[in-house]
Amino acid sequence: MIDALNRDVPYDRFVKLQLAADLIPGTSRQDMVALGFLGAAPGYHKDGRLSKDVVETLYADDWDERIDTVTRGFLGLTVACARCHDHRFDPIPTADYYALAGVFASTVQSPRPLAEIDPEAETRFMVDTQRIFYRSYVANLLRDDPGSKVAEAREKVVRFTAEMERFKEENAALRESHPELFTYLTRLAKRPNPYPDEAQPENPEAVEAPRERRGRRGGSTEPLFHAVYDAGFCIDGTDPDLTMLEIRPGEPRDLRVLPGGIVAKPGALAPRGFLSVVAEGDPKFQTGSGSRELAERIFTAAAPVRQRQVAQLCSAPYGAAARGHPVRRNPPVSCAWRPSAVREYWKLAARL
Repeated sequence: MIDALNRDVPYDRFVKLQLAADLIPGTSRQDMVALGFLGAAPGYHKDGRLSKDVVETLYADDWDERIDTVTRGFLGLTVACARCHDHRFDPIPTADYYALAGVFASTVQSPRPLAEIDPEAETRFMVDTQRIFYRSYVANLLRDDPGSKVAEAREKVVRFTAEMERFKEENAALRESHPELFTYLTRLAKRPNPYPDEAQPENPEAVEAPRERRGRRGGSTEPLFHAVYDAGFCIDGTDPDLTMLEIRPGEPRDLRVLPGGIVAKPGALAPRGFLSVVAEGDPKFQTGSGSRELAERIFTAAAPVRQRQVAQLCSAPYGAAARGHPVRRNPPVSCAWRPSAVREYWKLAARL
């Protein structure tokens, strides 16, 4: 953000980069870092031993946070209010809410390399980062706390450990081209402790080398940045004792309307799309997750709503109220001031 301000990046591009930098042709690696807006977004911890409905509800909470942040921050609309049911006098129905939720259910958080890298290798790295991390997490979880089904837990530990190693080796080409990325995958692939009747595997790559720290305590030195990429994110509940995650690159996911926000009672399908009340023509998104179309429509179909939001943020009375100072009501002055304030904001601050 600071870099964008210093480079006087126009506000429309500033926002579009945060929502879909990887989908905009010609985006530099420097600008790709803007994806951290979604890539570093908060998320709830999901224990794999929880039921499919509970895990899916927790992910729905994550998507709700994205919807709320994007629509309030860039449109000044409280779309998250429509998660459970329609409101009598609210022009945003639940179908629109889940149309937007489908966009975020079709984007997966993952670290991206700071260095230039072949797009196919990058996608494989990002997908396998998630796959390796989750299988390592589940394998270690079941190894240390197998529950009452000890034999079944051990079978799963062996299977997930083997899958974790397979995904890592599918990125073996990175050993030569980007050794720092393969080292990162190796650290993620933390093997569970061996069982008493097993020998300790000899794997020199599994020994984690000490890492230097930069600046502040705990600052990361990994050659990566928080980001997202297009992929369908699905919850696999076929195993009643363990909920797994399935990532499907290039396969966006439409969600169903959830009356009352209850995942166990799905309603009609809500294709990914924009808010129908401000959409020009068909609100449905046609390409991938719809992230880029969402970013574009914020500045086309929803331009009047967005401009109102910026005018409110820029106005002197609003600023005074935000700082806790008394607000003097003077409509002629504030209304005359706002157009110039909007133009100045576009010019000076990343910028409307």
